[in-house]
Amino acid sequence: MLRLKFIRIENPIRKKKGFTLVEMVIYLAVVSFVLLVVSGFFYNILLGWSKFNSRSEISYNVNFIEKNLGFYIREAQAIQNLSPETLVLLLPMAQTITFHFDTTQQKLTRQQNSDPAVDLNTDKVAVRGSFSNLSHYPRSRNILVNLEITLKNPGQGPRWQDKVTTELSFELRSR
Repeated sequence: MLRLKFIRIENPIRKKKGFTLVEMVIYLAVVSFVLLVVSGFFYNILLGWSKFNSRSEISYNVNFIEKNLGFYIREAQAIQNLSPETLVLLLPMAQTITFHFDTTQQKLTRQQNSDPAVDLNTDKVAVRGSFSNLSHYPRSRNILVNLEITLKNPGQGPRWQDKVTTELSFELRSR
């Protein structure tokens, strides 16, 4: 008996090259999902970084104002003038220190004697507040400072808004 052997000859035209349509759709779906997850991750990192910066800016301003007010109020010999917007303190050697809440420019300034006024807050925040007298007894000399520090938000984006409200109480120690 005669056996015939078939030899398969490959056609170079029929050879597979590239991807099928199904493989491309699966590839695009996987890549777009990975990009979506990575972009969300980076967005959250940027959002957290901006919130950290805004809180740091407000914290810096609160601490600086508190230390500055505290130092001069504790060293003062007397309260020369006290209104909700202005506090004038008499220091040793006939020096005066004036603290003023500027409501139009939303800042707190300090002026020593007739020197020019110095801003106590940075340009990135708006400061509002008031001074009041807590001295209920003749010998006590206490001052209450209501302070509201708001991060300036030029774009009015709700995610970038941040504000701190605090009350500080100081006593004149110099007698």
